[in-house]
Amino acid sequence: MLEERKAHSRLFVEGILKSWWVILFFLFSYFAFDQGMKKKEWEELQLQNKLLFLMKERERAEKEQEMHRLEIASQNDPAWIEMTLIRCLGLVPEGEIKVHFTDPKKSQY
Repeated sequence: MLEERKAHSRLFVEGILKSWWVILFFLFSYFAFDQGMKKKEWEELQLQNKLLFLMKERERAEKEQEMHRLEIASQNDPAWIEMTLIRCLGLVPEGEIKVHFTDPKKSQY
């Protein structure tokens, strides 16, 4: 029994000493795999953030496109033309007076 135990012990020690490179290879492989998984998780998180940003950007662009579509559709409407002239050019409809307020803090005096 003792002989058998020593044989197993000696076999175990010789197996470890003779195959140190296999153990080292497995350790190196494990650490390389672990680093690869961390990098993959980080890249996945970056792509999810980019997807959220692009989805929000798409929603904003669709709203802007709808606004432009409505503006184009209403270009023949006299009320829209008047509103555009007032808003963009600062014109005033006939019979109304334009009052312009200035900021006294920005005065040149």
